[in-house]
Amino acid sequence: MNVPRPRNLKHLMRFIQMCSWYRRFIPDFAKVAEPLTRLTKIDTEWTWNKEQTFAFETLRTLLTTIPVLAQADETKPYIIKTDASNFAIGAVLVQGEGENEHPVEFASRLLNKSERNYSTTERETLAVVWAVNKFRGYIDGTKTTR
Repeated sequence: MNVPRPRNLKHLMRFIQMCSWYRRFIPDFAKVAEPLTRLTKIDTEWTWNKEQTFAFETLRTLLTTIPVLAQADETKPYIIKTDASNFAIGAVLVQGEGENEHPVEFASRLLNKSERNYSTTERETLAVVWAVNKFRGYIDGTKTTR
């Protein structure tokens, strides 16, 4: 992908917006993009370093190697997998098992200031609750097993 490194806030915002359009196809989007989104906050000095370069290069690569999402099959069970870090939560809705497992949709978001103070268990629980709400359109009315 031939996208040059952002040289200022305007270019960075344009890149983040482009990536955000495809965020449902990018695993852990919020976590990967966090060093870049941090630069967009008010009263933040523009300092581009290795962390931003790594995030930029990673997103650029992920945009060109997007995993193939499968069409949801309402006759098959859904599996929601979640994860939480100190600053982001993420989830993937999958169907199938083992080698036949395929993603239907990815979702992620940054934690707000108060959520960053949660314990590990609270962040993991938040990820589950958030994911269930995020994927509600898929899972409402389906049979649950776990």
